[in-house]
Amino acid sequence: MALSGVLAAGAAAGETPPADSEDALQTFDVAGSLEAPFQAVRAVLLDLESFERWFPAIDAWRVLGRDEEAVRIYGRQSLPWPVQDRDYVVDYRWWEEDGAFLLEATAVPDAEPAPPDGVVRVEVMRTEWRIEPDGERTRARYRYQGAMGALARWLPKIGLRARSRAVLDGLSEELARRAAGP
Repeated sequence: MALSGVLAAGAAAGETPPADSEDALQTFDVAGSLEAPFQAVRAVLLDLESFERWFPAIDAWRVLGRDEEAVRIYGRQSLPWPVQDRDYVVDYRWWEEDGAFLLEATAVPDAEPAPPDGVVRVEVMRTEWRIEPDGERTRARYRYQGAMGALARWLPKIGLRARSRAVLDGLSEELARRAAGP
């Protein structure tokens, strides 16, 4: 499966919704310094198969395909009532830029598998990790951008910002587990 061509199509497929629409993009950023060397953080981020272990609020996670330039992932999140659960298919790609490592995921809404009954497919989503060496530490930034839908737009006020911070906490815990050994 050649994912690189699909990546380009997925990244260009959707138009950004107007800011006042029900599908307006929500953006969450979190940044911090990790007590781990750059190469260790990079290795954890590239181990996409292990995200389910440390990334918050993932209820299902599986690799659908992989090539030298990209990995396609299926993910699902259970959300609190009255919001319907969400699932997504994303293509991850990575590159180096000005001494930093970037890992980007872009939604591929029409990709298989189809969402199960009662689950809403996320159609507009982009995430980005950016890490940079900082001596023996690593500076990390995670950004989520996505269309939340009408009902889910209130969620940022009650927890998505906290979950964004939990992303760095989860990564830090995974780095500590790996440093401690098996």
